[in-house]
Amino acid sequence: MCTTFFQVMMRQLDMTMSCSCNRYEQFGLLCAHIFCVLRILDIRQFPERYIMRRWTREAVPNSAPGAILGISESDDRYQQVNGVVREITRSAESLINRLVHNFDALCAFRDHVVQYQSTADQAVVNAPPRSRCDRFAEITGYTQETPVTVRIPKTIRFKGMGKPSRMKSNREIAIIQSVKKKKGS
Repeated sequence: MCTTFFQVMMRQLDMTMSCSCNRYEQFGLLCAHIFCVLRILDIRQFPERYIMRRWTREAVPNSAPGAILGISESDDRYQQVNGVVREITRSAESLINRLVHNFDALCAFRDHVVQYQSTADQAVVNAPPRSRCDRFAEITGYTQETPVTVRIPKTIRFKGMGKPSRMKSNREIAIIQSVKKKKGS
């Protein structure tokens, strides 16, 4: 039986929650106490601020930064391209977060991006879209090995099986030989 009490503070205006156990502050995970309060208050939509980006589909980018221009890591320009791509990504995310509250400005930004994308599509020949498995392989550096043909052995002997035939006693050998002599004569 637990005799410790935890205090959960919740501000409904911006759905900010904190608990005296400080699990979210320490580990970045909401504690059972906060979940209990959410259930008691019958809150059906989980607060967006507590959903980490690494838990969503956006955590895996469509391609690795150097792959955008087909640059390998050994190329001299790889670090420059990688830095520029990260800067663009950070700027775009920051801008979108600022424009979320202004729908007209957000739509204008979207239209501008779509227009620029069509201009870029005309200038660059795109490779076919890569599969999710290929994207993971590029990010992790794992390459799938070629399949190896393994043949099934002709006879299988188990560890404790012993010799293929049992040892026969001298008496048994004598009986078998006498039977053979009778058949042969």
